[in-house]
Amino acid sequence: MKQQPVTEDAVRVVFTRAQAFAAEKKLGILDQEPNGSWSFTETRKEVRLFTEKLELAVDKEGLAVSYYSGGTLLLSERSIRSKTMEAFDAYRPAGDAQAVITKTNSCR
Repeated sequence: MKQQPVTEDAVRVVFTRAQAFAAEKKLGILDQEPNGSWSFTETRKEVRLFTEKLELAVDKEGLAVSYYSGGTLLLSERSIRSKTMEAFDAYRPAGDAQAVITKTNSCR
């Protein structure tokens, strides 16, 4: 999992079950450097990321993320099985039963 501050009130959270994130560029994924002023703290149980307007707390055991603003809890993922992912080769966009998008190894 990685957390990438985009602005003072937006943080991109990315997760993979693989050992590392894919190095290849993919459609729809913007590779951006962290932006704005931010900091983090780490304890044995959690990592906390702070921007001017947001705080994200990540439980190290279950990888559940909790989102805070001004000390108020906005959203918290469940602590058990908070991430469910499956590998896939193709998917159908919602609303178009005939369309199929397949995975390729190149991007133009």
